Amino acid sequence: SITAQKPLVEQLLDRTVVNVDAFISNTGATALEALEKAPGLIVDDNGTITYKGRTGIRVLVDDRPTYLSGENLANYLRSLPASQLDKIELMSNPPAKYDAAGNAGIINIRTKRINKKGFNGTFNAAIGTAAYWRTSESLALNYRINKLSFFLNSGYSWGKNYRRLDVARRYLDPSGAFKSGYTEEAYFHSLSSNPNIKTGVDYFVSPKTTLGIIITAGLSKQHSSNPITSRISDKEGNLDSIVLADNDSRYTFKNKGINLNYLHQFDTLGKNLSFDASYLRYDNMRDQNFQNTTYDNAGNAGSLQNIIASI
Repeated sequence: SITAQKPLVEQLLDRTVVNVDAFISNTGATALEALEKAPGLIVDDNGTITYKGRTGIRVLVDDRPTYLSGENLANYLRSLPASQLDKIELMSNPPAKYDAAGNAGIINIRTKRINKKGFNGTFNAAIGTAAYWRTSESLALNYRINKLSFFLNSGYSWGKNYRRLDVARRYLDPSGAFKSGYTEEAYFHSLSSNPNIKTGVDYFVSPKTTLGIIITAGLSKQHSSNPITSRISDKEGNLDSIVLADNDSRYTFKNKGINLNYLHQFDTLGKNLSFDASYLRYDNMRDQNFQNTTYDNAGNAGSLQNIIASI
């Protein structure tokens, strides 16, 4: 018997291909976490994606634009389990088939599709823990009969995250002498849940021509608690005051869409003609509550500030 395994990374003429399943660390991960392992890509704590030092990169899913950026894009990618992904294509100089927009490049995320005849399906589940527990599940079903192929992909992820940030600052006067000090101890606790579904049908007009319809829907909910303790000292290094900040935010992101597509392949060399018509809708809502209380060096409460914002 001959056994072969996909390489972690393939370098082609116009793109770098990352095979998601080849990374064992992608088990139970999200699409955003899978991107963090791709060469040349950096994903910061806010979900901003940088490719080869450039921001503003376009992200496609199965060659179709997501029309998302920033935090909305990060939350959408968090809703996709890595077990649903086949490969990630990185293109710093995209081919002519892609629309020219910006100069940061393109990330094309290709999802798995089952094309075998009859009824087929796979189910994946993962559970893990660090400071808190997290779970991830995905289901892929396909039923192909004659010229019709029905498919359904769904996923759900749930988890808690924890991060601590310590900051220390020294303020100096023009002569370089110590003027005052500031230290900050911040904790970030978040709970998120991300269900999503993708279903559709392909009609094979001929061996080289396919018509299809795809329906997608997703929901991402996140609750974050961010308590911060700040201490301010005078020029003698003695405690001057303490500020306790209790920050709480709730975020909901919804997406849904429908896509009609046509594909005709002229030959086996990759020449094809395709058309896509898509309707997408995204809704997001954020409620934030910031409460700051100031205490003097004796522990007596001073000013109280409370800010409530809804977007």
